[in-house]
Amino acid sequence: MEQKFYSSPPVLPFKEKNNHTFNTLLVHNFRINVPEDVNTEFTKYNFYFINGQKETITNNLGFEKAKKYKTQLMTELEKNWNEQQQGYSPSKRSSFENFCKKHNTYVDVVLPGTRQEWFEQMGICQFTDEYVWDKFTETRKMGKLIPETINKEKLWTWAKTEINFMKQWMNQKLGTDKGFLYATVHLDETTPHVHFGFMPITKVFSKTLNQERYVISNNKILGGNLDILSKYHANYLTKVGFGIYPGLKGSRGSYNAASFREIKVIERNKIEAEIQQLLIAKQNESNSYDQFKRMSLIKDYYDNRIEEIRSYLLLEELSDYEKNQIKHYLILLEKVRYFKILKDSSNNQIHSINLEHYEEQLDKMTIKLAPILTKSYRLTI
Repeated sequence: MEQKFYSSPPVLPFKEKNNHTFNTLLVHNFRINVPEDVNTEFTKYNFYFINGQKETITNNLGFEKAKKYKTQLMTELEKNWNEQQQGYSPSKRSSFENFCKKHNTYVDVVLPGTRQEWFEQMGICQFTDEYVWDKFTETRKMGKLIPETINKEKLWTWAKTEINFMKQWMNQKLGTDKGFLYATVHLDETTPHVHFGFMPITKVFSKTLNQERYVISNNKILGGNLDILSKYHANYLTKVGFGIYPGLKGSRGSYNAASFREIKVIERNKIEAEIQQLLIAKQNESNSYDQFKRMSLIKDYYDNRIEEIRSYLLLEELSDYEKNQIKHYLILLEKVRYFKILKDSSNNQIHSINLEHYEEQLDKMTIKLAPILTKSYRLTI
């Protein structure tokens, strides 16, 4: 019997005129600062969509674009509000800031809220066979993304479907998708998903100004509850070939936002155990002592280098973006360390190919990080 998958999209509405919460979400969505629930090895596969343009999340450009666009919209809305207020008597006027405190000015939606197995069934990508206990389904897959299995055409088709749904939903509930700020597609967390950031802007006719204007909507654009959004979303995806069922209101359905933290610890422990076993084996082989010494030197060198670079993350003077780049660098150092030891322990060609691949990435990242690492060095003196 075919397994059913459900989607319970998390929705976060916020009431504020300033950008504090918005910026906090942007930092996560555009990977300016990478939290523990992100596998930075796969961050390079993330991409975003702003003003009809698709770009990879490789720098802070998307972060700045989204901030700028929201600021422009808020400025326009406040101008329209103030013009409208001029038609009232002073005693009946109210400030735009007070209005924002009582109404949702920004909404973050995550689609779909589902499982890794759904993406495998849809032919979008595959994951390694790691399973964890889950109170909703007893067990669920919590593996690592296998990059070579990513079907780029299906991935983009799914992402465009999610974006088209969100814009259609906004047009249906608000009469316009003017408030659509961005969409970020994440492949570096437990389950692939799209973050949508938008302002609930609608178009109304102002009798005072005798013209149409854009305002923050007074209505609950989610139709009163999340059941409606979940149902519409599931129906929309199913019609275009991405079959899924709506989740239940108030539950996570089959959505699991568990972090990679546990899996990353398990993986790191496995690697360290493998390296330790190789060293012990070479140490005990009578004709392999020189090889054991070389492998030990490689391990010690990279352990010291990794510890040195990791200490830079404690410096408050470095920006979140700079620290994010350092985290990427640390991942590459760990990969090079691992495959150098494996290559030295055997003549396996696969180890040589992997080492060459990661050394090339590390060299490029070293050049890219030179200004940051130089700055970090000066700060530690």
